[in-house]
Amino acid sequence: MDAATEELIKAFGHDEERGRREREKAPIAALLIDRQGRLLEDNAVAISSVAWALPLALQQQLGVLGSWSTVEPKLVEQLEERVRRADYEGKPLPIDMETVQDAFAWLVAQLKLPSHLVEPPSSRYASFTTSRRRRRPNRCCSTRSS
Repeated sequence: MDAATEELIKAFGHDEERGRREREKAPIAALLIDRQGRLLEDNAVAISSVAWALPLALQQQLGVLGSWSTVEPKLVEQLEERVRRADYEGKPLPIDMETVQDAFAWLVAQLKLPSHLVEPPSSRYASFTTSRRRRRPNRCCSTRSS
């Protein structure tokens, strides 16, 4: 985020810069998968509007930023076509890292994101689940201060 902020300052000036965010990162997309690593059937792909808008803002093409609602469904459909896989019987296959990396490269190219502002995907996955049977938070997810 810090590199993106620096690029925006170059484009628009220093007046609006709020504070440094050197260690913050933001995803450019998200894939929602089930426990077996397969894409969910509905609404499994999301793309960040910020990732789409950043290159346009850097080029000071602010007039087109209102078209996100038209652009988003097409991008999501195309990305989903790249990551949704099936076996010879048509059964969904789990997402693998090669597919994620291919989708990342495709999306970076489509959005025209400057390469110095992005990091390739890692093999880390985040999982957030809820249990209706428990009333207390799961201990593995709580934090303690020293």
